[in-house]
Amino acid sequence: MMKMPATRLAHVQDLLNKHATFRTLVAQRRREIELLEEVRARLPPPLREHCLDASLVEDCLTLFLDSAVWATRVRFLAADIVESLNSPRIARIRTRIRVGRGSTPEGRGDSDRTRGLTSGAARHLLEAAEHMSDPSLRETFRRFALRHVEHTATDEV
Repeated sequence: MMKMPATRLAHVQDLLNKHATFRTLVAQRRREIELLEEVRARLPPPLREHCLDASLVEDCLTLFLDSAVWATRVRFLAADIVESLNSPRIARIRTRIRVGRGSTPEGRGDSDRTRGLTSGAARHLLEAAEHMSDPSLRETFRRFALRHVEHTATDEV
């Protein structure tokens, strides 16, 4: 049996606090989390859960959303959001899309796998590839169709 050294294991927070760069990054992240909470509190309820993160650089507030649909809604509401935040530091809002495992709404069933093309769509791509004069484009269509055929379950009506 291996004996553990007598030295005290440092907590991650202790390690982060010892280095100026890490301290700065941790403080910045805390400010971003506070900003995200403040922004979410001012968003309409259906939009809140789709706002994943926020950052402020100079006078631009960047909101990270889980889909283009929600980013579009934020763009339409941008002036109202800026006004509701009532902060002289924020003059404009931009949006970014951040798609990932955590951003798929519960219950959709496709969070653990990539959905493939239907077999009809894959056949259509293969057929289209046969009629292309550009060999590079033809091969790209062919590879895309064949790659998705293995993920295809059944055709949808």
